[in-house]
Parts: sequence; C-alpha cells; structure tokens
Amino acid sequence: MGQAVIPRRTTTPRPARRSTTGRSVWLQWMALLSLPAVIWFWPAPSPTPPVRTGTRTNWDGFQAVAYDSIRARPQDGALSGEGLREHLLALEGAGYQPISLEEAGEFLRCRAPLPEKAVLLTFNDGRRESVHEAEKVLKERRWPAVMFVRAEPMEKSDYTYPTWRDLRGLVSTGRWSFGSLGLSAATHVDIEGGPRRGLFLVSRAFLPREARTETKEEWEVRVREEMRASTEVIRRRLPGVEPGAFIFPCSNDGGAMDDGGKALRHIVAEAFPLAFAGMGYALNDARRSPLQLTRLAVQPGWSGGDLVARLNAQGARRSRFTPASEGDWTGKRGRLRIEGRSVVLDPEEAQGAEAWLAGSEPWRCVSGEATFETHPGVQSWIFLRAVPGGRHIRIGWTGRRIEVQTRVYGEDCVVLAYGTVIKGATRAKVSFDLFDRRIRFAVENGEAPARSFPLPREIEAGMAGLGMWLLAAGSGSAVFGDLRLQPRPARALLVHDLEEGRTAWRDPVDVLAPAWYHVPASGGGEGLESGLDPALLHLAAFRGASVWPLIRFAGRPSAASLDALASTIDRLARLEVEGLILDPRPAQKCGQPIELSDLLDRLVSVGDRLGVVLPADCDRSLAELLWNRVRWLAIPPEGPAAQWMPPERLLLLEEPSW
Repeated sequence: MGQAVIPRRTTTPRPARRSTTGRSVWLQWMALLSLPAVIWFWPAPSPTPPVRTGTRTNWDGFQAVAYDSIRARPQDGALSGEGLREHLLALEGAGYQPISLEEAGEFLRCRAPLPEKAVLLTFNDGRRESVHEAEKVLKERRWPAVMFVRAEPMEKSDYTYPTWRDLRGLVSTGRWSFGSLGLSAATHVDIEGGPRRGLFLVSRAFLPREARTETKEEWEVRVREEMRASTEVIRRRLPGVEPGAFIFPCSNDGGAMDDGGKALRHIVAEAFPLAFAGMGYALNDARRSPLQLTRLAVQPGWSGGDLVARLNAQGARRSRFTPASEGDWTGKRGRLRIEGRSVVLDPEEAQGAEAWLAGSEPWRCVSGEATFETHPGVQSWIFLRAVPGGRHIRIGWTGRRIEVQTRVYGEDCVVLAYGTVIKGATRAKVSFDLFDRRIRFAVENGEAPARSFPLPREIEAGMAGLGMWLLAAGSGSAVFGDLRLQPRPARALLVHDLEEGRTAWRDPVDVLAPAWYHVPASGGGEGLESGLDPALLHLAAFRGASVWPLIRFAGRPSAASLDALASTIDRLARLEVEGLILDPRPAQKCGQPIELSDLLDRLVSVGDRLGVVLPADCDRSLAELLWNRVRWLAIPPEGPAAQWMPPERLLLLEEPSW
C-alpha cells in the first residue's frame, strides 16, 4: 500500500509593513509650523455691533448706572444674569437708549447731542463670573458697557478674575469700553496722629523713618505715579485700548482736602478724560464736571420696573414740579415723605435733614412758591442753584422771619434780604422769582422788599432742594406745603433808548439788551460805535434785570480787523455789564453773512459772557455748533429752536421790530 502524500500548503508571502512613524511626525511638524500663518491670516471674529440709537436731540445729559457682582444664579446678595436681562428689557421697553463711554465723553467735552433717554451701563466688579454673565446678556441685547478693571489681582493671576486674554476677547466685540479702579488707589496709608489710616489718594502719608508727613509735592508725585501705572498696565495688556474713565475709591474726590480736591482732580485729568466721584444719583447734565460724574448704584433686589422708575424720577426736568413721589428726591438725609401736595422732612439722629430734587441741575431761572409753618424751633429752606455742602442760594423760614441767603465756598452764609409775617401767624406763604443774576420774593399776609437783589457771580448752577434745621431738640418736622417750582428759559427785552425801555417794559424780564454798540460795514474793531446810556443801567437795576448790551454787525468784518474787533469786544465784556450779545442779522440782510466761528475762536476767554442772536428760521446745525461756545442763544419767543434747545441756554428775546 503506497504511502499517502500530503500536499504542501503554499501561501502568498505578505509584503513587509511600512513604518508610518516618520510620516506622522513630519505631518505634525508641518501643522505646527503652519499654525502661525493660519493664525495670522485667520479672519478676526466679527464684532457684535451695538444696538443703533435713535435721533440725537438730547442736550440734557445722560444717566449712568453701576452694577456690582453678576452671578449665574441670585446668591450672596448679587444680581443674576437673568435679572440683568430683565433690566435691559425693561429699559428698552421704556424707551431708554444705550450709549458708549466715548459718546458720554463727546457730550461732556464737545457738547455732541445724545439720543433721548440716554443711559450708560458700568460694571464695577471685574470678577470672572461677573464678566462672563454680563457678556452673555450684553451680546444678546447688543448693549455697550463699561468695565472698570481691577488690574492688580489680574497681574497676580488670581483665578477669580479673568485673564488679560479674556479681556482682549471682549475688546474684539467692539461693545466694551474700559476704565480703571487703580492699582493702589483703594488701599490706605499711615497718617500722622496715631493708628488711623487714610485713603491712598486723598491723604498725606506719614513717613516714619523721617518722623514727618509728606509734603504736597511728594504727595503729588505719589498720586501721579499711581495714575500713570494705572493707565500703563491697561495699555500694555490690552493693545489699542485707551482707558477712558477712573473711579474715585469710596466716591472720595478730595472734597475734604485743603483745596477741595482741585489738585487731585487735576492729576487724574492728566491720565483719564472722565472720572466718577458720586454714587446714588444717575443724571450727568451738560454742566457737570467730567471729573465729578455720578452713577446710580443698582441694588440686587430691584426689578426692571424698579430701575426704570428710579431713572424716570431722576431724568432732566423741564416742566413744572409739584410733589408726587419720594422717588423725585435724591441725596436724602433724614426722612422725607409726601403728604398730598406737601413735602415733609423729619430729622433722624441729628438736628437737620435735606433732600435734593433729581434732574434740576439745568435750572437757571426759576419761579416758585411754598407755604412754611412758622414754628419757632424749626428752620425750613428751599435751595436753588445749590451744590450740596457747598455754594447755594436759599429762601425760607429762619425761626423768626423769611430770609434769602447765599453762600459761596469758604465763606459763611450772607443774608441778602428778609421779610416778616403777621405776628402770631402759624403759616407763611412765600413766592419767589429767580432771575439770571437776581432774586425777588413776596410774602402773603406779610411784608417783603419791593425790589430785587443781586446774586454773587459764583452761584452759576446747581440743584434745587429742601432742607431743615432744628433750633431745639424735639422741635418737630419741617412742612413745605403746596410746593411748586417752575423752571423756564430766560426772558430778554431789546431796547434802543430809555423811552422805549420804559414803554416796552411790561412784564418782568431777566435781561435788558440795549442796542448800544454798532460795528460799521468796514468792520474795524477800534471803530466800534457806542451809544452808552447810563439811565438804562439804573432802569435795569431798579427792575431787577441783568444788562447784556447788543452789538449789531452792519457788514462782514475783514480778516485784518478781526483781532482788533475781538480785543474791543473782550474789553467791553469785562466791564460792569454782565456780558454782550452779538447780532449778525443786519450783515446777513445786506448779503454779507459773517463767520462767527472765527470771531468766537478769538473770544474763548469770555465765552461765558457772550450771547448770539439767531435768525427766526435759524438752521439747527448752526445752533448746535454755537450753543456750547456762548452763554445765550437769543431767539424769538415763538421760534422753532425753543422746542428743542436746552432752556438754560435760551434767551427769549422780545423786540418790537423782530
């Protein structure tokens, strides 16, 4: 039997496996080396455009609100991101329009108009969670905002704060502006006199090694270095960003310093165009200093309706005021309550109380009335053009008579005038009229001077408010019954001679504008013709009006004569009269319209003592160009500009031959 043969299994040999390690490494290196090119040419993230604002017709000012901590959920007394969203929706529904920090600066420095009901959002707390939650809501609603940077913990890589890279991402959105809280500004320094310590910016540091307090020059060097370092770190970490605002720690801008903080604000102005120094009040009007801005601190428990109600109450006022709500008042000391048409002030743990009428800063000429209770142990005051804690004019009950008092910085109160009430009367109704430079008043069932009284030049602007003072402990409250305050534009009367002044002067006016000066068609400054009438000065003084003589331009001044003309106008504006009003209408009628800008450029130093007469059909752009360069824009009482220009800059000029 033959042996079986087992066939040999044949297999196809496998090819040898090729190594891919080298190729993989090569690809990785190629990707790594090309990364910078990808980053360089990768399109930048498109910024989320902020919401577009409406027509810019607002010269009254803007309101600023301040948010602190924003959390994902409401906790530890912080507002949630959803709460912030509710606030923005409520603001939008009420017609409020967001502005950027840059727009706020342009309004304050250049008087660029704002949208109606302009509001500026600011965020104090720069912690990581706050930034993240705020950004989510702002991106959704397309609202711009300001973040005040806490640079010191970020430089130390504090994990509770965002990184500089995070902030550079916010810069790319185009919606965020940045300010500074300083580096050491919120810390304290040792001061002379023991263990007490003072705020870094407003205190002279005690030098223990030399056993002395630093000099003013040494303090200035220290503060100036703090401002320089505060801006430098932001510029270095956020390329292209210019820090636009500073916050004074504890809202202390040096008011208690020897110079009232003037030197401190000057140093801050070298580094920052804007600074916030106040909290509790939202409105920043056109006359507010860019270095003493104020904000409303938003409380975590507020609903959107609560925020809107407070902003509505603190907006600029142009119409008659009568008591309606406690929300109309800000900066209250003591307790304020509304009883019908009366405002009642009660002191708390002190002898006095006060409250300030929100939105009344633009008021200049005001009429009003109130009924005072003539309690011998209580003083009751209505403040006008007042800076709380500083200068003021006030009228009220002193405990024994009605008085008008004024006070300027660094001086005691001065009694301008007084009136009496009937003996034994328990109430006194007082009416008053505040003119441009004078005040007069009357006492019902009493006696008051028939004439008006001049005001100090230092009292240019301020708020209206109420105040009370107890002359004896436990004397009670101050009641301001039937309170009415009526702001209005100033009224002027243009006359050519004394006889016309006597016959045309029917109603009270703030300004008498005699046509005394005439610029001939040649335009020679030294050839300015004068027709002074001292009798008109006496008439104005007797009637309680300021004197602003008129300069009529018969033709266009030549370029060569502008300097001489400006020198003459400058000299005349500094005389005993309050100022001058330039009237270019005759030149315009002759076909030789003058360029006021060239002349006003030479009169910057006396701009606050100048007015300009606008034609009845004046171009709105011309009025917008001029209104921040002079004190008055004189218009006819029924002119269209009266409907849209700020009343504190308007002079309603009555002229028989207008």
